[in-house]
Amino acid sequence: MASSRVARVLSCLTPAGGGTDSCLTAVLRHPYEDWTARFSHHVRRYTVSETLLVVELFGQASRAGAAQRLGDPRWLENAVGRLAPQRPRTYRAARDAVAQVLEG
Repeated sequence: MASSRVARVLSCLTPAGGGTDSCLTAVLRHPYEDWTARFSHHVRRYTVSETLLVVELFGQASRAGAAQRLGDPRWLENAVGRLAPQRPRTYRAARDAVAQVLEG
């Protein structure tokens, strides 16, 4: 994922002005267009660890040609369940955690 996209995701997950709404941005493949999902049901902002994990999960799944897994509720629930307890503080730690989830 390009650094400009990561910056857009991070800015969206931490709303400016102290707002409570969050969003996720992506580029859809067919047709190529920007897409934003907004949600406001969370009681707190996402942590750095959670942000690193979601960016890495989307990136690795896409690069592996497995982006369709993100649309499978059972697979996604399992992946998130395995990643949720983890608290990576570096890109490498997040990359390794997600790689393990994608492998198994």
